[in-house]
Amino acid sequence: MNKRYSKTSNENNISKGFTLIELLFATVLLGVMFTMAITTFIGVFRFYTWAGTTRVNQQNSRQIMDDIGRLIASRTVNTGASTYDTSTGTYSDLCLIGDTEKVDGSKQGNVKIYLGSIDGNPTNKINVKTYPDEDTDCTDPFASNKEISSTTNTKVTRLEFVVVYGALNNGIYNDISTRQYLKESVEYSIDVINGEPEPDNNCREGDNFCDKVTYTSVATE
Repeated sequence: MNKRYSKTSNENNISKGFTLIELLFATVLLGVMFTMAITTFIGVFRFYTWAGTTRVNQQNSRQIMDDIGRLIASRTVNTGASTYDTSTGTYSDLCLIGDTEKVDGSKQGNVKIYLGSIDGNPTNKINVKTYPDEDTDCTDPFASNKEISSTTNTKVTRLEFVVVYGALNNGIYNDISTRQYLKESVEYSIDVINGEPEPDNNCREGDNFCDKVTYTSVATE
């Protein structure tokens, strides 16, 4: 009688699956890919936000420069009532006398343009104070104030004026004392920060999401 014996291999009894090392490797790989995806998403979102803020700053800055230019062009500068910085040769504010008549015969108001502050701390707002006609020195403490830039949308960290007299640019006039009777032009500039600056109002080195832009223009009385 022939007997048949079946041969059972141990391999048939081993369940198919992943080893612990393979699972650990897959977990680490997924973690790295997930981290890279999150980092990329955050970077794209920050760039999108930064680009949008930059666009708003550019629009607001152009409007600010236009507003300041119109105020200067329609008035006469009173440098004696403006704050002069001898170290930089610039004015930090500007007192303007309204000597140009409007269509209805009235004169433009006397105004002072300055970078606002509270208790000596800059507020990043450019303000315009309007004074009565008789106040040609811009000293009335009760003068009405109007903000022409907002901290919420635009961070203005510097406002400077340079008064250029015609006599200094015109060879016809040899007597420098006559410069006060000639037309004056005013160069004005602002610094606008986009992002989170350092305490000195400068961007931290290597911070790609912070930039400072300087806008400069000239207006003639």
